[in-house]
Amino acid sequence: MTMSETEEMIMCDEVGRVRERINLTDGKLEGETVLYDETGEVTQKINFRDGLMDGEMVFFHKGIMLLRSTYKAGLLEGVSTTFDEYGQPLMQQSYKSGKLDGDSHWYQADGKAVKRSQFHDDKLHGITVEYYADGKPHIRSQYKGNKLDGEVVEYAEDGSIKTRVLYREGVLMSDML
Repeated sequence: MTMSETEEMIMCDEVGRVRERINLTDGKLEGETVLYDETGEVTQKINFRDGLMDGEMVFFHKGIMLLRSTYKAGLLEGVSTTFDEYGQPLMQQSYKSGKLDGDSHWYQADGKAVKRSQFHDDKLHGITVEYYADGKPHIRSQYKGNKLDGEVVEYAEDGSIKTRVLYREGVLMSDML
């Protein structure tokens, strides 16, 4: 039985600057791949196993992390976070076997919540809350299988209920106010 050897390959541009570092085992990507911009700054780090993304994937711009995700056997797995140019989270989404599954959060530049939704099997499923700029709830809705299912409540900025309606499987059933 022979062991596979890992070969590091370095790709350079026309003036000799390193643009990519990859590792191949039996012709498949294996381990960390690193991509660089024209100034030599790292733009991407991606881990591979047997030719598939497996592990952390990170994108950078001018040294600032813009995206961090985790993959397992080529599919998104766990929390994926998108950041702004100052390193503050803009969006966090949970994945299971490549599909949205769990809580997703969107944020303003100041860190206050814009929206929170729950997903299951890549579909809205559970509570979604949209927020006013000051962080107070604006609209609270319930979903099942990507369809409104339950109460949808719109709040005024003072917190009082503005409208309340009831949905079943995407169909408006009643106006409760």
